Amino acid sequence: MRSASAGDAAGSAAKAARRARRARAQEAVAAVAEEADESRRSNAANPIAIFAATLVVVAVALGIWWFGRSDPEPATGLGGDRPTEEPMLVDGSAPLPDLEAGLVTQDSQGNPVFAWKNPEPEFGDQYHYWLLGEKENYRVTPELQIVLPRTEFGDGAVCLGVQLLRGGKTGGEVEICER
Repeated sequence: MRSASAGDAAGSAAKAARRARRARAQEAVAAVAEEADESRRSNAANPIAIFAATLVVVAVALGIWWFGRSDPEPATGLGGDRPTEEPMLVDGSAPLPDLEAGLVTQDSQGNPVFAWKNPEPEFGDQYHYWLLGEKENYRVTPELQIVLPRTEFGDGAVCLGVQLLRGGKTGGEVEICER
């Protein structure tokens, strides 16, 4: 009877080996399925991360554009920028150069072009200008000339006051008159 029990033992060992192989195969399938799930989750996160990064880049670019832009149009008429606060007067410690009155010419439409000179220009210099008698209505420009449309003051001759503005301080005034 030994042969029957040896056969039973061999059959049991073969069954145990098959069960072990089946268990290992099931574990391998489960591991592959888990890796696939992780891959799907990480692939789902990639578009979200890409979208968020794109939004950040666009926001930074827009901020740089918005705060770095300047007004490329030359000052025309009395429509220049108004400062938000009154400039400080020169305290005498660092006198600003006096502006020199330039010529008054005309553009192609017959409007006067008022020009002045800054003998010691510095980066950031700006100029207050106003029609004489109306200093409270001054405007600011970075240009060394402006065009005043005739519709702003009529057909008569006109005079303009101009003053250097540098670092929140103003220099002396110069008058430029159309003749």
